Amino acid sequence: MPHRVIADHLRLLSFAIADGILPANDGRGYVLRRVLRRAARYGRKLGLREPFLCRMVGVLAETMGSVFPEIKDKREYVAKILQAEEQAFNKTLDRGLELFAEITAQNQKSSRKIISGAEVFKLYDTYGFPVDLTAMLAAEQGLAVDLSGFDTEMQKQRAKARAAGLGAKGGIGGEIVLEAGDDAAKQAMARHHTATHLLHAALQKTLGKHATQAGSMVAPEKLRFDFNHFQALTPEEKQKVEALVNAEIQKNVALVIKEMPIQEAKASGAMSLFGEKYGAVVRVVAIEDFSREFCAGHHVASTGEIKVFKLISESALSTGIRRIEAVAGDAVPVYYAQEFAKLNMELNKLGLPETRFDAQAAPPELDERLQTGYQNIERKKEQLKNEQKLLEKQKLQTALAKVSEYARQKKEIKNIPVIAVNIGEADRAAASAVADSLRNVLGEGVVVLGAVDAGKALLLAAVTPKYQTPEFNANKIIQKIAPLIAGRGGGKPDLAQAGGAKPEGLPAALQAAVEMVGL
Repeated sequence: MPHRVIADHLRLLSFAIADGILPANDGRGYVLRRVLRRAARYGRKLGLREPFLCRMVGVLAETMGSVFPEIKDKREYVAKILQAEEQAFNKTLDRGLELFAEITAQNQKSSRKIISGAEVFKLYDTYGFPVDLTAMLAAEQGLAVDLSGFDTEMQKQRAKARAAGLGAKGGIGGEIVLEAGDDAAKQAMARHHTATHLLHAALQKTLGKHATQAGSMVAPEKLRFDFNHFQALTPEEKQKVEALVNAEIQKNVALVIKEMPIQEAKASGAMSLFGEKYGAVVRVVAIEDFSREFCAGHHVASTGEIKVFKLISESALSTGIRRIEAVAGDAVPVYYAQEFAKLNMELNKLGLPETRFDAQAAPPELDERLQTGYQNIERKKEQLKNEQKLLEKQKLQTALAKVSEYARQKKEIKNIPVIAVNIGEADRAAASAVADSLRNVLGEGVVVLGAVDAGKALLLAAVTPKYQTPEFNANKIIQKIAPLIAGRGGGKPDLAQAGGAKPEGLPAALQAAVEMVGL
């Protein structure tokens, strides 16, 4: 049976994705995601722990390509979507199954036959574990699920989210439009709103029709746009999207905004958001042949009012959902001013000259200046790193050159060979190398070194096995003498070390170590 279920689910998934539907958290996309998760669960029963559906798309394309040609044309695209979904779900499954096993074990101990709403919510909220999967797993073990309790927990979370989002108001399709206080802010929001429409269209022209809106936020200072896509945009794709939007801005195209019957709007090619409820009459915002969407929001009169568009970040929001943040109009120089301030702060830390910000310069020129500034930072850091390595090497060579001199300071205390010496300027690596060399010279004995590294005191003790006892060893020595340099430390019986803020305490610390020998 598992093989037949997997085959049926693979066909459904592949044909739907090839037809433009993507796994999502709502609507038909959620149905698709549930089907994939069910297939993945059956795969687990067959011992398949790695993504496997994506590897079978090629066979399906060869078998069913004559009946459904789209699957042949889009086999790589379908395989990538399935792979991304399977990888994400496998991680979710592994994390959630551990907690689910703990919950069911506790239920068995207490003879409880129901998984509480709070436990279901924890699986969902913390581990991304689907509620329907929890219910299915519970049923397999003869347990029920408190769905009403889960709904209560969800309502609590939504209430918190509403409280956190106080001061914002909702719009169509998960769109958030923040309140604007004055005319300048309202105009800035209008620029960002129209730029969002241009961005949506540019993404579809660059990535494909599947790159549909999954949420958005419009504010005076920036816009945020969430969309369906299965992987990060390449640098070339980001450049193309940005160029397409700016090309439409430069054309200074007048927006055409009309109210019309919904069927007429759909026939005109206007994009509507899946799952959104519309009335009999809708408002359509058209920007030439470039963009046409259902929208009730406030816009600029023509694209030239946007002035300029800059994509500032692109990241993953969740599996199959990407997020873009961008700025437009007067928000662009504000964004660059902030970026140059960050850059110059880093340059100042390294003693490098600042990079000049020119508000009149075009974004490509400003991007190049920022890139050059950060390249200068990386070069300076590499230079400092190499200088530090050279300094450490010199310290090591200086310290090792005096090993013979330190060896001549060997004492016999109660028939135990002891070398206790301050080696001066040396870091931990150099002190450890000197200690190793002195242990080799002694063969058996005790070595205690003091050093100063960047103004801080350093102590290192080594005791060979012959002279180690529970009461006397390297760790015991360090614990005893570390307070004399206002420090602390520890280690193993054969080797221990400490650091402290009081270099002037080194002579007393070394003397205290010597006095411990043979006690």
